[in-house]
Amino acid sequence: MPPKGRIDEEIFLKTLRTLHNDEIRMLDDSKARANIWGHICTSMDKADNVVNRRACYDLWKRKRHICNNLINDTLSNVQQAPNKTIKEDNTLKNVTFQNNQCSSLDTITSNPQFIEQLDELIKQQSKQILLIKTHDLNSKCCSGDIVAVQLLCACVDSSSHTHVQNNNSLNNDLSDGARQQNFNIDKRMNSDSGDQQSNEIIMNNNQDSQNEHVVSSDVLTNNTVTSVSSVHTPPRLFMSPASASSSIISLKSVDMNPTTDQMSNTKLNNVSHLLDQNILSPRKKHDHTVITDDQKAVLIYLQRQSSDSFVFTCDIKKIQQIEREKATVISQNDMDKLKKLQKNNLQKKSSSKNKTPQTVDDLNPEERKRNLEWTLILDSYIENSNDYCVFLYERHHFTNRTAINNTNKFFMSADAHCKFKLCTCRLHAILYENSRLKINYFGKIVHEIGEVHARPMRGSRREELQKFTMLGATPAALYLQQLKLMSTANKEAGNRNVVGSSRSVIRKISSEGNVKLRRDDDLEKSLRQLKSEQTEKLFPGEQIPGYLQEISIDPLRLICFTAGGIAAYHKFASTIPLSWDATGGIIVNRKKRIFYYELTMSSLDKGGSSLPIAVMLSASHGTMDIIHWMNCFIEKYKQVYGYTNPFPKPPVIHSDRALVFLLAGIQVFNGDETMDRYIERCWRIIQRVATKRDLEITVVHSCLGHFMKNVKVNASKVLGKKQVSFGMWLMALLVNSNTLDEMMIIWRNICIVLLSTNQNDQFKISLSTLSKMADQMNGDPEKTNFVLQNVSVTTKGHCSSTINADNDDDVTHDVEIDEDDRFCIESSFKKLFITIYQENKDLLKSYDAPEWQHLSANPLFSAAYLSRILKLYMPTAPIWSNLLLGTFAQRYGYSSNLVVPPCSCHFGRTTGKSESQMRVLKEAILSKKIYSRIDEVVSKLGDTIEAVEIQFADFILIKRTKNRVLPAKKQKKIEEPWNKRTKIIKPTGVYTSMKPSMNLVAMVNTRLLGQNDDSNLDVGQLPSFVRIENAGNTCWFNSIIQMLLASGHIVETIRKFHIIDKDLVPDKIFILSNILKTFISTSISSHTNGRKEIIDKNFIKDHFGYLRWAGFNIETYKKYCVFEFFQAAIIPMLLFYNIDFQYVLEKSMQCSSCQEITSLTRETWSFLLVSQTANEETFDNITANLFGPVLDMQICDKCLKNDLHPTSISILNCPKHLFVHLDPHVTNDTKRPKLTTHVDFGKILSNNVIYTRSYSRYTLQSFIVIDGKDNTAHNMTYARSKQDWYCLNDTNITLVKSSSIFGDQAKHQPVMMAHLTRPSDIDVFSIALWNVFTNFSPINISLTPNLSLNDAVNYFAKYNLIENNPLSLVVVKFLNCSICKKETFTVVRMHEIWQMKKDASHVTHKIQFFMHEEINCSSCKTAGLTNFVLYDIPRFLIFKTESINTDCITLIDDINQLRIRPLDTNLPFDYHLQTVLIVLEEDDIVYLRKTTNGYTSFNKTTGQFVQLRDLSTYQTGLASRWIIFIYQTDENVFYPALMDKITLDQSTLAENMEPDEWTINTVHDLLPTFTDTLKIGSVQLKKDDIKTLLDNDADINDLIINVHLLIIASTAPFHKRVLAVESHTISDIIENKLKNIRTSWLDYDIILCPINQKHHWYLMIIDLEQHLFIQFDSLPAHDIPRRQNLERLIHILNTQYYLKYDTNIDFRTAWALSDPSEDFDLCQNDVHSCGVHLLIQAKAYTNRERHKPIPQDKINLYRHQIAEDILQKAEPKSDDSISDIFTRRVPKHDGKAPQRETQTK
Repeated sequence: MPPKGRIDEEIFLKTLRTLHNDEIRMLDDSKARANIWGHICTSMDKADNVVNRRACYDLWKRKRHICNNLINDTLSNVQQAPNKTIKEDNTLKNVTFQNNQCSSLDTITSNPQFIEQLDELIKQQSKQILLIKTHDLNSKCCSGDIVAVQLLCACVDSSSHTHVQNNNSLNNDLSDGARQQNFNIDKRMNSDSGDQQSNEIIMNNNQDSQNEHVVSSDVLTNNTVTSVSSVHTPPRLFMSPASASSSIISLKSVDMNPTTDQMSNTKLNNVSHLLDQNILSPRKKHDHTVITDDQKAVLIYLQRQSSDSFVFTCDIKKIQQIEREKATVISQNDMDKLKKLQKNNLQKKSSSKNKTPQTVDDLNPEERKRNLEWTLILDSYIENSNDYCVFLYERHHFTNRTAINNTNKFFMSADAHCKFKLCTCRLHAILYENSRLKINYFGKIVHEIGEVHARPMRGSRREELQKFTMLGATPAALYLQQLKLMSTANKEAGNRNVVGSSRSVIRKISSEGNVKLRRDDDLEKSLRQLKSEQTEKLFPGEQIPGYLQEISIDPLRLICFTAGGIAAYHKFASTIPLSWDATGGIIVNRKKRIFYYELTMSSLDKGGSSLPIAVMLSASHGTMDIIHWMNCFIEKYKQVYGYTNPFPKPPVIHSDRALVFLLAGIQVFNGDETMDRYIERCWRIIQRVATKRDLEITVVHSCLGHFMKNVKVNASKVLGKKQVSFGMWLMALLVNSNTLDEMMIIWRNICIVLLSTNQNDQFKISLSTLSKMADQMNGDPEKTNFVLQNVSVTTKGHCSSTINADNDDDVTHDVEIDEDDRFCIESSFKKLFITIYQENKDLLKSYDAPEWQHLSANPLFSAAYLSRILKLYMPTAPIWSNLLLGTFAQRYGYSSNLVVPPCSCHFGRTTGKSESQMRVLKEAILSKKIYSRIDEVVSKLGDTIEAVEIQFADFILIKRTKNRVLPAKKQKKIEEPWNKRTKIIKPTGVYTSMKPSMNLVAMVNTRLLGQNDDSNLDVGQLPSFVRIENAGNTCWFNSIIQMLLASGHIVETIRKFHIIDKDLVPDKIFILSNILKTFISTSISSHTNGRKEIIDKNFIKDHFGYLRWAGFNIETYKKYCVFEFFQAAIIPMLLFYNIDFQYVLEKSMQCSSCQEITSLTRETWSFLLVSQTANEETFDNITANLFGPVLDMQICDKCLKNDLHPTSISILNCPKHLFVHLDPHVTNDTKRPKLTTHVDFGKILSNNVIYTRSYSRYTLQSFIVIDGKDNTAHNMTYARSKQDWYCLNDTNITLVKSSSIFGDQAKHQPVMMAHLTRPSDIDVFSIALWNVFTNFSPINISLTPNLSLNDAVNYFAKYNLIENNPLSLVVVKFLNCSICKKETFTVVRMHEIWQMKKDASHVTHKIQFFMHEEINCSSCKTAGLTNFVLYDIPRFLIFKTESINTDCITLIDDINQLRIRPLDTNLPFDYHLQTVLIVLEEDDIVYLRKTTNGYTSFNKTTGQFVQLRDLSTYQTGLASRWIIFIYQTDENVFYPALMDKITLDQSTLAENMEPDEWTINTVHDLLPTFTDTLKIGSVQLKKDDIKTLLDNDADINDLIINVHLLIIASTAPFHKRVLAVESHTISDIIENKLKNIRTSWLDYDIILCPINQKHHWYLMIIDLEQHLFIQFDSLPAHDIPRRQNLERLIHILNTQYYLKYDTNIDFRTAWALSDPSEDFDLCQNDVHSCGVHLLIQAKAYTNRERHKPIPQDKINLYRHQIAEDILQKAEPKSDDSISDIFTRRVPKHDGKAPQRETQTK
């Protein structure tokens, strides 16, 4: 606060009297630093500076009413010198001001003729009348034209009533009166004739006007006409406004007589100016605004008065008739009041006769006042018949009889007349003793339209309104409330008796109520008297009576408490935390601010009100003032309970962060300690070395709300605007630390995050750790924050594990909160945190090396903020954190007998109770008022203290005996905002037990880095929405198509899809795809052409016919046909396009005995059904309630116990798209779900799903609403496009506000279907698995992004992206069906993410269970199992564990190798730990590998793993929710024996015949006989395949190879059983991707195995008769893993043999390998004929012919021979499809009629 200057009021007023009129004019319009205030300061011999100028300005604004004395003196001086001649004041000519003077007054002589005539007229009057030139006071511009003349009268009789009339006359706008001249003259004539004494009230020959003031309000017109007295009245010339640059108005008087006294002239000018400025009535400011007739008509309309005529009239005869019919009778209560008044009146008459004039003057002013309560009583009955007129009472008379009986004798009478100027209505009222009231009306009721009047507020009416103001009603609110009570008659007639003349009347009534609280004008006397009164009234029998206990005037300090407060403190203070706080704003600030201090005790039961133990009101705000306050309380306490008893100390004393409260609490409750000694005492407690006295400490705790508010201020100084919130959450983590161990680890991670210059792995792990801790943060000191239950931290900051060893401001003002240096103390806490800070600073220097330069910069880097935290907060950590809250003795290993047992309210960390009590103080006790004196406040407090104490006790005692039938409504937790001086509509977050509304990492990405996943939804969207005409009840079709095409991802998928062959897809999908593609092309082309293209309704009708032809049976008249069409058509189409939209619903059970989770059922769903609920909830909350535990109970099959265990329902995946089905029909007991732009389904995901946060987050893309019933229902779509929302209503597309759809004020839409899309396209786990499986090789294929490890594992296992079977356990099972005698081979695969345990026994058990499961017969479907064999094991095993698992840290440290043994007949397989994946918060992973020296992390730049310094195993456990362990093995299931190589003997084989030349002609003749497709057995070929075969420069594809080998096998001679295995089956075998075994190889003699690798064909023949493997390769030098391929073919052959005969083949002794390429020249001479060689050699071996080389010039002839073999065996494909012709209408974009194109189906 800037210093205030001191200005003496008397000197200031004297200086004002010396000012000229121009100077006075400048005062109201001048600012605080204007030069006029400097001029006044100089005149007062004060320094001309900013402070003194401001003081003068404030004094003028505050004390203007004192200037009335100045004006009256000046006016009297002018009136006392009527014979003096006044001349022009020439002294003002030389005065120059900063503002420019208007020069128009000097040019007023532009009308010289008018001025001369006016001057001559004044001289003819022979009176000293001044001619004053002036402006319209409300104008800032001047044109120099004269528009009005005003007469200023100096009246002889200056009674108050006459003065009001003159004042009104002076301030009339004459320009307005000129327009109403004719009307005013007529009105004056009528009023003069009827009521010459309308301004006088006569009562008992005494004028009542002394007590009853006439209140007149002429709002719309200024029509007051005054008579000119004999006093000289100078005319005033008003000038019309134009364009001038100055708002300063000058007054200049004309020199009428050169001998006029100059001083009188100056004073008169000053008086004229002050009258113009309305200083005589400082609260009234008259307006000279010109009101036009049109404006007047509008104002009259707002008054609800008739504008048909100028006056309001009413027939008085009807009023009289109503009065007679009512026969009014006064109530007994009112009659008793009147009788009392009559009695008092008689007493006053009798006593006044005995008093002299001197004694009458000595009467008390209260006794001299007349009691006019009778007027209120009569008014209440008169308004029953005449509610139009406002009556002024002229006279009244009571009967002189003393005995009043219930007779018809006269009791009293009264006469009154209407106050309206044109109204001549009068009344004569007679009241009889029997309460009969008779009223007679006379005259006419005529009220001018726009004129309003009201009777003054008196007596009980005034007291009644005063009660409302004392209860907190503001004058403005009360005035409006009274206006509502006006009747129609009041409004039409202008009667304002209900509300009074103006709001100022009610303001005065309110002020009078405050004044009544004072006992004396002198403050000290008033306080002494108030203390005496409270001592007599409040608890007079107690040892400490009263409420106000101590009074100090200098310094001003009042101490208040009661005996009840002392008793409550004595009983409860030692076990209940207390809080104290201070507030201002209850007493007007003058020289010093007065604060209200309160020591508060919370309720003993939840929900009750608090109790103010002691109160202090003080103008000084130091620590010693608070100590003196408490010492006074302690003295009175000992006076009651004895000086030998110790003063109880509370366990916790809460306060805001004001240093005075902290120091006072330490000194009062902790034995005169200083801050340094208190902090060291806390250190000893935390270090477990405290003494018994240390444990008796009263914890002095700083309010969390005030602390975080201060953190925000300091964060704003060094952090960017977007970083402030993140910086505050970091401090919130420190606040919620329950032990020093937790705080140290949090502090270490904060140091790493804020000191890292780049985003290294240490930074990522620390940020993830902090983010996770924030998610699980709680404010309960007794509840562990997930962590560190098994981790301890030494004072040096070293971590060690013990697992192995032991198995709100409108209310509060912060007093002296500037603590930049006062909290910077030296303490052990500061030394500890500085050590950790320096260690991490040194650690991060290693990331400045060149190999880390590729890392992105750290946007959170802020060493300045970290230094500020370290300086301001960390030295005093126990004051603002959880370290000493709750049962800290148990946390630090002390006996519970040494400390005070805590209660539930120990957990509070704010001054919330005091804050609430301050609100009660201001709102309930002080009625939201600001009082002018301190004694008024103490009076109010004393009046309510007893009620407050009773309320405190009643709640507890009543609640104990209360029988609560219904549960109380659950209330929301009161949350304290960061900045309580800012109006908070809805709290966005607090730092208590709630986690952040946004994850900290997400906060960094979105707010700081500007990342927004929703922008991904705009990719692929159509440039404009599709407009579709309604073809008659087809809005449902339009809406669902528009919903699909609103998705950019779906549109992009459809556009990129290959051409659809109508012969290969169902008709439904083909037709619907054509419709969608047509709509997409229409939207794109219309955008390109700049037109709004509309899909014609004829197109819709035609394609509806196609859909019906294709089998759609949709009843379009049904209300819910949208969903039926979605199920019948949309779902198959989305599946065809391979769009991810289905989710798996799992029902599972977890055994409470063996803890195993068993999956009971799994179902695939295409939509999510969201039901209606009793309360309005969002999608995610509804689904969270639907999923989870269910009533079904199951028995665990894996343990011996037969107990029933609960089951639960969850989903196993979150698809890219999610369609939600809702019921739009709402019953009486249900409500529709609440729409939100974003939905998180993480609550319903299975606990077995490992995912990042973005995986379960969806954005609402579009939704369909339905309105109406079956026959009249209409569907519309709301769709999102680039952050905006549009309503798609067939062809009408409009932009809608998001607030109309979402939020509390949104309209509840009857939603039928909604489309949600996961916006994130980040790939986390697919890349992670690729890196692990390939040892970080470059990615050479396109990977589907996956945010779930489960989805990524399923993706790799399904598509076999990597050879050597990285994930699946493969088992081949055999069933020899006993019923149908059919042999069935089945290949089953198993892949899973295993739960990490201390061994792999659970893995072995589940594999064995899987291997023994039965299979079904391929023919009769009979279940059974003959034999099985383990075919392959996964190269990698993936294990998961949650970091909150107690075994997590042990697993990371100890489990380096696992062993599984699926079969007892097999040797065990050993897996070693390869990589650990730390799944960080949001979407990131850190790759760690263990070494003997710790951990290494992967450096993307160098491609190497680099050592991580000082990363403990505990840190990895804190960094994320999931830790993934990947184990690898190099072992195999089958190791084939080496076979002998032999030479193929061809001596006994026949010669191979070369093809004939005519073969070419034969092929050319056969080929045209086929159309497009050829069929050979079950294989179909295209003619293009044959053409490729005939091309010497083309490679033969797999179809030709498979078909020709099939022909060779089917035409084999010598009754040989030959099996031609398809090439893709061989590929699966050699790539270790075996899927099925369709036929047993053991049933054949020869097996032909075509192998294609690296774009090269070669042949492997298995001769089961000869026990021989023959390998034919035309390129033996080609780099192909032939040995590996041979081993895998041997493996599959041995597997089948073992399944049938339960033994292995002896390959070493019984089988041989032949490679004829070593003996014969069979090599090819080009790069395209390897397939020809393969087929020719296969045919030669099958036909027992010799293998001969193929000359290069004969290659074409051999190709034709192969083609001839195929064509001779082929047959044309039969066309069994429907061949009708249908027409498809395609919209054209050239404005012409649409064309038709024909397709054959």
